[in-house]
Amino acid sequence: MTIHRTLNDISKRKRNVVITILPETADNETLFAKFCEETSPVKSSAVSGGCRRLGKKSNDPRPRRLIVQFDLTN
Repeated sequence: MTIHRTLNDISKRKRNVVITILPETADNETLFAKFCEETSPVKSSAVSGGCRRLGKKSNDPRPRRLIVQFDLTN
């Protein structure tokens, strides 16, 4: 059972990307899709609801990291 959970966890983590340069907005998914359209020749296949900020919001001027979960089944 432990091996099965470990393999599932590894598979899930392979689908994640952490982005550090995008400013914080209320709609992170739209921001990420726009970023992909402008900078990448590859179409974004992020999972719906798969974009979220990491960490607590603070007074630091730098944006928090954005984790994006991709759908690799397509």
